[in-house]
Amino acid sequence: MNNLTSEERIKLIDEMIAQTRNNTQKGAGNVMIICGYCVAIIALLNILLVYTLEQPQYAAWIWLLSIPMTIVSLIINKKKDRRALVKTQVDKIMSKTWIAFLLSNIALLTVIFSSFFVFDTWLFAVLITPVILIMLGSGQYITGVIMGFRPFYYGSGLFWIGAILCIILYPIIHQTGQFVILAICMIAGFAVPGHALNRKAEKDV
Repeated sequence: MNNLTSEERIKLIDEMIAQTRNNTQKGAGNVMIICGYCVAIIALLNILLVYTLEQPQYAAWIWLLSIPMTIVSLIINKKKDRRALVKTQVDKIMSKTWIAFLLSNIALLTVIFSSFFVFDTWLFAVLITPVILIMLGSGQYITGVIMGFRPFYYGSGLFWIGAILCIILYPIIHQTGQFVILAICMIAGFAVPGHALNRKAEKDV
């Protein structure tokens, strides 16, 4: 790679991107579909628990269900990687992008919950949903660029719009309203593009 000219490097990168797009397999959107619907369901269950539990603060524990969802997603991705005919450097970048998203989520939640002890306020918790939506939009956009798949661009835009609405409308919708926006974004911006990717993979096979 170091001995290549700039033109040869660009050509090689273009070839890797093309190979990544050709690696689209049957069921390629399954992880997006699973995560989209699961997060949407968990968000709506959180709202339900807020209004039914005697101590609504315990409703947030429902998000522990995202742990098995994440484990299942990682297993499915591992199997998908093994079936890939050729795994390029671009494939690895796309995979690492979503691992970075997962680690960023953990860091975000650690910072927010630590802020309670430092500043003695839960005010910063208002930022959890919009920041996660912003990171989802970034990951979705990068994936869209690499795969050249237009529904991912629409999904990323939806996530970014949702993040803005979470803050602008907060005085009216509050925390539970943010979960409604999250649920809508996960279905329309994640699950729906996942279904579209599966249909594309079916046609390409």
